[in-house]
This record gives sequence, structure tokens and C-alpha cells, in this order.
Amino acid sequence: MNGAHLTYNEQADRSGDELKSSSGPLRLIAMRFCPWCERVLLTLAQKNIRERRTAIVEVVNVDLSDKPEFLFEKHPEGKVPVLEHNGQTIIDSALIAEYLDWIQPETSVLPADPYLRAKQRMIASIIEARVRLLSGVCRMRRFMEVLHDALKTAEKQLNNTFYGGKLASTTAPRMSFGQLPKKPLWSVPKRLF
Repeated sequence: MNGAHLTYNEQADRSGDELKSSSGPLRLIAMRFCPWCERVLLTLAQKNIRERRTAIVEVVNVDLSDKPEFLFEKHPEGKVPVLEHNGQTIIDSALIAEYLDWIQPETSVLPADPYLRAKQRMIASIIEARVRLLSGVCRMRRFMEVLHDALKTAEKQLNNTFYGGKLASTTAPRMSFGQLPKKPLWSVPKRLF
């Protein structure tokens, strides 16, 4: 593999395990399917961070549905990614990527030209906002699916105009619900690429 030498600490993948001392100068606390952690992993690979052909980046994946206590010791909100470098902690994927550029400037992932560097950061900011929005939309869409199914079940139980019979009562009247929107809820502007 042409990239960062990574070692995965499978023993720390369980939420109940304590975080042991790092085996190298860099340790990344992450989650396997997190796009923000992926950003850091891609930066490490792009920068080809290595030391004498030995694994120097220890990756510890955690279960975010059952967050371990050590994660809150590293990040006040218990979020990933968290990078530890020689005992110092850096949080937030964009800051970690920038930090990695500072500690190894000879393999910078950002262009030297200030305008191009700023443009890349602007694009990254837009994409990050869209990913956050998409994440929220996915959760909302799942919520809407569950709500829609529950309301369909409730409608099947409705034999009259109202749940209490033909007269209105304190129960809600029968309601019709439309389908979820079929249009995309967002898009990335083409002119930036």
C-alpha cells in the first residue's frame, strides 16, 4: 500500500475497553463508517505519514452507539475523530487535517498558492455542510417513514369519520398524508468544480 502505515487496535473496538497507551506517536480515535474520520484517514494516506516502515498511526475504532468513557476524556462531546500526537489531543477533522499539514509540511495536501488553498477550504466547507444536511435528512426521512407507517396503521383502524364514531371528540380527525418529496433536497453547485 502506498500511503500511511496504519495499525488497527481491534481490542479497543469494544466500548467497554479502556484506552491503553499508544504504540506510536500518532493515534486516531475513530468510527469505521464516519465520513469525518475518513477525511483524516485520507489525509494520512495522502501525506504518506510513516516512520522507518513501521506502523506509526494506531487507529482505535469505537462504537458510537455505546460510547466508551475514554472518548469523553478526549473530546468533551464524545465525538470522533480525535487525534493524539505525542500526548496532545486534537479534535475536529478539518483541524486534524490542518495539523497534519503543519507537522509534515513537505507533503502538504493543500496547494501553496493562497487563493487555491482558500478555494479548497471553501469547497470543503460547502461539502461538509451538505454532508451534515444529508445526515439530518436521512434521519428525518427515516423518521418520516416510521411516522407514515404508524399513521397508515392508525388509518386502517378508522371505521368512521372520527375515531370516536360519527361525532368529533377529543381524538384527532382522520387525516390524509402525502408522499415524501421525490426531488433531491440539496445539490452541490457545479460552478465550484
